[in-house]
Amino acid sequence: MALINCPHCSKRVSSLARVCSHCDRPIAEVSEEEIERLAIKRWKDRSYRALNISYLGLTLAVAGALWWWISGEPGWDWPAPQHILLTAALGVVIYIAGRSWVWWLRFNKPGKKLGSRR
Repeated sequence: MALINCPHCSKRVSSLARVCSHCDRPIAEVSEEEIERLAIKRWKDRSYRALNISYLGLTLAVAGALWWWISGEPGWDWPAPQHILLTAALGVVIYIAGRSWVWWLRFNKPGKKLGSRR
């Protein structure tokens, strides 16, 4: 057994491996069924990552709003401190980016054929 570089991600993997353990892409001959299974696994991993990013953004936005509420006088005191507005705004931007990625992934699910309902 020797270590070789994956042709897709250039990371080192075993020469006996049929699939790269880092990027889940085939290195040797694999069946069409296994290629589709690997594509679905990559899609699920990306979907979970996109959902976690959107949850992080939502958490930042809510934390910024709560921070604004409890800082200084109780309530939405205006003008709000810049660091609080920056936290809430950054959370909203991250949330929108994460949700956009989730929607994009749902429309580009592997194995989805035109006219089929899955």
